[in-house]
Amino acid sequence: MAYAGSKLPEVRRPDLPVATAPALSAEAMGWLAHLDRKVGLGGTWTKNDQVGPQWDTKSFVPTMYFPRYELTWLSWSMGLMAETTPAWREEYAKILGFLGDRFLEYWSFAEWVENRGDDPARSSYPEAMKAAIPEGQWGRYNLPGWAGNGSRTEPYDPDPIRAGGRFGLMYKGYLNLVLSMYSYVSDDGKYSRPFVIRYDDHLSWTYDQRRLNEILAQQWQSHEEGIACEVTKVYPWCNTLAGSSVKLYDALHGTRFADPYKRFQKYFAQHYVGSDRGQGPDWMMGYYDADLKTGVADHGRQNGSNWVPVIWHGLAMDEAQFRPLYESLFRLLYRPQKDGSAHLAVMGGTDADLSITTGLGAALAREMGDTDRADAMRRWIDRHYEPTRDNTRGEFAFGFGLGEEWPRGQYNAWVMPALLGTRAGQWRGIFQRPNVAKFSQPTVEGIDFPAVRVRVAAYDAKTRTLHVELAAATPAVEGKPTHFRITRLPRGSRWAVANNGAPPVEHRAADGSIEVATTIGSQRFEVRALA
Repeated sequence: MAYAGSKLPEVRRPDLPVATAPALSAEAMGWLAHLDRKVGLGGTWTKNDQVGPQWDTKSFVPTMYFPRYELTWLSWSMGLMAETTPAWREEYAKILGFLGDRFLEYWSFAEWVENRGDDPARSSYPEAMKAAIPEGQWGRYNLPGWAGNGSRTEPYDPDPIRAGGRFGLMYKGYLNLVLSMYSYVSDDGKYSRPFVIRYDDHLSWTYDQRRLNEILAQQWQSHEEGIACEVTKVYPWCNTLAGSSVKLYDALHGTRFADPYKRFQKYFAQHYVGSDRGQGPDWMMGYYDADLKTGVADHGRQNGSNWVPVIWHGLAMDEAQFRPLYESLFRLLYRPQKDGSAHLAVMGGTDADLSITTGLGAALAREMGDTDRADAMRRWIDRHYEPTRDNTRGEFAFGFGLGEEWPRGQYNAWVMPALLGTRAGQWRGIFQRPNVAKFSQPTVEGIDFPAVRVRVAAYDAKTRTLHVELAAATPAVEGKPTHFRITRLPRGSRWAVANNGAPPVEHRAADGSIEVATTIGSQRFEVRALA
């Protein structure tokens, strides 16, 4: 059964009033509702469970079909939306908390424990995979995606965090990004407390997020070439992602665990990118084998699906270093079309499109203030990726022409950031200038989501005014009674609440909160502090 929605040949937005502050779009609100339903189905990922059909275990075989990758990419959406509605975060915390908890269970790290030693199929890989193997190693080398725990001369280490002292970044770095994003939307300290990573009833490991960041810092300090994912394979992509996760942790906790990452960043600049033509960077390392001192680089055939995430996370760490890579990416792979749309080619020397490259590439362009390119790629996305609205639930996702009951999770997670950015620098700001003041400012809670959609939730400290704008998920719920709370107010303070321009009503926050009763629909509130 295909996803029960209606295909939208072009982006369609409901008739909503002009927002008074940066606002979530109709697509963003629909995407959030879709994720709410996914996590609302619950389920655990223990060794005795099966991963639910709503989660993507199909995409990018043999390297990224593990379900933790969807959990990771979804954190991009949560971070961007939280930047748009900093005074409403409860839904993002709900989703990221679910993602974080699943990350601690068997199916998020199973291959690290199970894929012991060398891949028994390594001598019979399809010829098409040869480009993914270092020169001279075909037939006796493991493909990316095979963990190889205990291969070469390495002892077997099932602990996915310690991971032999220099491996396992495809788990622990990605886990840290999800947990750091959770901390950015919730200050409840959930992952600062000890948590258990459980293989089964007999084997588990206890960590907390500070210890996780200490280990990442220690391993970068010991290995300037970077922390490897599968045994001996160091991926620039994974290291830049993990670096940004530690930078965010540092920004929120006042630590400096990202300092040793700078050694890797220097090594990256010297060894993992370069120019064959003398016109700026034009090749990047896919991965580097730290023991063999060789790697798989994309000389002459730039791999866009590698460049884009490296730049996306690299910009969060060091804009000066990664801006030239951004310029090269578009010089080499940008493909404008006669109809005014454009996409990024997945590989140099071709015009072939891949949604993950164009989707996150469009978000990159928006992030860099490259508006014309961002708009052109957005047109491509709207015309080619099957934007679909479920009008019954008020959900939005891309179908990609696959006819699947659950829209493909990884594909959507890579494309949605292109629809979520509202200003240049929004993504970098999360890591470089994180908004921690929001934790002590008026906050909206108790929203009847997904029936009620939050378009705007932002506090203006200069005018001491909280702006809140709501919308109905569907016409069927309009006019129904609802209520929400404004919390984190000084006890006993006085506030005036105005709704849709009506005369304000005074409230006293006796217990540090006030409750607002209203009806579901297009509503605009101003909650202003009284002297």
